[in-house]
Amino acid sequence: MARSNFLRNIFSTLLLLISGIVFVSAQQKTNCKSQNFPIKKLGKVSPMKIQDDFEPKVFNLEMPAPGSDKHKLRLLKKKSAKLYPRTSAAHTTWEADEESALTIENGFPLATYLYIPALNDTIVTYLVGGIPNDNTVSISNDGFMLASYNSSIFAYDTEADTLLFKTSLHAFTSEFTLSDKYDPKTLYDPIADRFILVFLNGRLSADMRILVCFSSSNNPSDPWNIYEVPGNPLNDTTWTDYPAIGITKSELFITGNLLRDNETWQTGFSQSIIWQADLSNGYNGDTTLATQLWTDISYDGQNIRNIQPVQGGSVPLDTTMYFLSNRNFTILSDSIFLMKLDGSLNYLASSLSVNLGLTDTPYGAPPLGRQEIGEDSLSTNDARILGAFIEDNEIQYVANTINPSTGYAGVYHGFIENINESPLFTGMILSDDTLDFGYPNIAYTGSKNCSRQSVIAFNHTSPWNWAGVSAIMYNSDSKYSKRLTLKEGNSSIDRLNGPERWGDYFGIQRKYDTPDIVWTTGYYSKNNGNNYTWASKLRTSSDNPLMASITDSTDLSGFGKTDASATLIIDGGNEPYSIIWSDENIQTSEVANDLAAGLYVVTVTDDKNCVITDSVTFVETAPANNVFPNPTNENVNVFFELEQTAIVYIDLYDSKGALVKNMYSDQAKSGENLFTFSISPLAIGSYVLKINTDNEEILSQKIVKF
Repeated sequence: MARSNFLRNIFSTLLLLISGIVFVSAQQKTNCKSQNFPIKKLGKVSPMKIQDDFEPKVFNLEMPAPGSDKHKLRLLKKKSAKLYPRTSAAHTTWEADEESALTIENGFPLATYLYIPALNDTIVTYLVGGIPNDNTVSISNDGFMLASYNSSIFAYDTEADTLLFKTSLHAFTSEFTLSDKYDPKTLYDPIADRFILVFLNGRLSADMRILVCFSSSNNPSDPWNIYEVPGNPLNDTTWTDYPAIGITKSELFITGNLLRDNETWQTGFSQSIIWQADLSNGYNGDTTLATQLWTDISYDGQNIRNIQPVQGGSVPLDTTMYFLSNRNFTILSDSIFLMKLDGSLNYLASSLSVNLGLTDTPYGAPPLGRQEIGEDSLSTNDARILGAFIEDNEIQYVANTINPSTGYAGVYHGFIENINESPLFTGMILSDDTLDFGYPNIAYTGSKNCSRQSVIAFNHTSPWNWAGVSAIMYNSDSKYSKRLTLKEGNSSIDRLNGPERWGDYFGIQRKYDTPDIVWTTGYYSKNNGNNYTWASKLRTSSDNPLMASITDSTDLSGFGKTDASATLIIDGGNEPYSIIWSDENIQTSEVANDLAAGLYVVTVTDDKNCVITDSVTFVETAPANNVFPNPTNENVNVFFELEQTAIVYIDLYDSKGALVKNMYSDQAKSGENLFTFSISPLAIGSYVLKINTDNEEILSQKIVKF
């Protein structure tokens, strides 16, 4: 046993050291293909006209058979548990910032309400979730919420506190197809003010379809335009599984995994694909939806698996879309695949690149989430990336992971900085001392320049806490808030003969016109052993991005002096800071000294490359005496002012009024002027300096040489 623990610790240490040293992207080794696919419109659906909804569903209740993909994943997790067993000394991996506050403004179950006038009572019907639940949510600027789960759609007016409609995915498209419908994904387009809903139809290559739905207005109750994208686009024996979606300003991207018919997940995986579609076609209800399909997406000869779109955090990007993937089916890995798709549908030079990055913190397939029923744990699947956004040249993403130091299921919070230069890959494992975490998602909540604030929401469980929902806020200064419980369950989940389905994903979206508001939908249990969906409206506290300002300055002590100073105060952001003043000495501290008259700009850059500037101007005031120094035996400074530009005549006389020297005759500009000359050629004594224009005497001043 001692030898086994020793070897395990050596292996972990070496892996951490290696990944901690090499955390930049490797050279591109990629190959992919693209082809255009014009997609015909199926028709239009009006949710408010749907009447009969039988909500047909089929669930498989069996334990995973030996040799199946699920069984192999269980074996992998058993190996992981031997290497990284749960420890009684588990601890929370982040130190909560007391000043970071995440609060709940509203929370409610997805349910229908029927008022009975005769009883003056309302019957509440809680909507039982699917197996798995597959939560997804979007919220419009007007407060319309569109939530979906396996296998229903729930539309709600959050401003009026009114249910708009609830219908199954089956009823939503039953006039076109009767196959099984599942894996919904929804998002809101803040530019077009429209909703998008994508879900799968069928489970074999012969009848597999991806149904892509666009709202015709900003109200999800209005008609939707429905398109049928091939689920077997290569016309072979593969079908699409596990969709993910994201948008740019003009295009929709759908990713999915192609699996071969009647094969396990491990042996049946063929490749992951990306669909690129024109948003305006869908919103307008055009008869054809222009699309492009990207296939054979690989790195170093190996197909990339489980591709997660990376959408703009505050607003969708212009024409560039990023994607992420990792080695999800592994005990521990530090590999992150960063993909970049440049160019729109009509751009002939569009390209898709794949880069491999090595993160400083390895991730791995998580253990099962524990319940009080020993064997009936909650399934955590693998370590695939489940959510991401990009803002200010930085990507933040989340995934399931094991915490190898405690053996608990946690959240992997990853970062990729300097996307367009030399990407830097880092990560943080968020793990609790009691709870197992699962199926996180992330939303950007920043509202200020260089803000990095985000909210991470996820499911939680433990032998002492039934399945519920939690959230954490991440601030620009790299600090996390306390974990906020959004909903606690009140029983164990007990629906399957084996591990219960706990995911497969979580719903989250920022309210684009109110950046400090986030809506989430997660998984919780009720006392009948079923799983349900809980919606929450969250508000973040004021962010703490990098701020810098010159708060104090000392003016010049006199004309011609270089003794001014300025003091800089820095707050927020991420230390260490780089400070550069624009003076001739390029000073680099908070206080700049020995400054002359003029404008000075200070530039502050924090450790996350956020840049902010401030400036100060020192004005040279008129001297108390026009001639200085006086008396002197060296140089003389003569200050004078002109109302307008003119020719000036500067002459020097002795004490008896005799001309000693015509010193200067030329144009001088309006305003303040300074004339200097040396009196070293003069004998000791008194002199008079006069400055005249053609129209007036400007100055007559006695000068003494000693």
